[in-house]
Amino acid sequence: MKRYEVRARIEEFGILPSVRVTSREMARFAAETVYSAGIPVVEITMTTPGALDVIDDLAKRYPDMAVGAGTVLDEEAARAAIDAGARFLTSPGFVPEVAAYANLVDVVVLPGALTPTEIISAGATAIGLGGELFPKEALHFRQTDRIHELAKRFLGLVRDARALRDTYY
Repeated sequence: MKRYEVRARIEEFGILPSVRVTSREMARFAAETVYSAGIPVVEITMTTPGALDVIDDLAKRYPDMAVGAGTVLDEEAARAAIDAGARFLTSPGFVPEVAAYANLVDVVVLPGALTPTEIISAGATAIGLGGELFPKEALHFRQTDRIHELAKRFLGLVRDARALRDTYY
């Protein structure tokens, strides 16, 4: 998937699910559940145990899913994530060497973090969601229906916010 395709995919859905969990299995479950809910975009944070293996597995098994790596704090982590198949990188702040490297290899970079309300109000392309979309108990008890319902709610929020923004701007 090319950089412009990844960017278009993120923009189309307006949601960037961020998976920050305590096991590989839970990360795969979260990513596959949100994918089956109709959101083919997911970020696996580098703080997740086995994050690179999960990114590699998802990128291979779901070629139409835009798989990214989150909490990328340096160029070494950026290289490892991209080598594993990440098509975008996020970080809690702007890390110049990560952005520079990602640009060299044609990968989308999304630095910084705001609340969903701040993001939508500012007219941003997408909102990043972690625990809001993947409550711990929903992951622990494999509550696919609950995650699907939350995904639908957030997709509706993005749709409504875009409609409101377009009305005034």
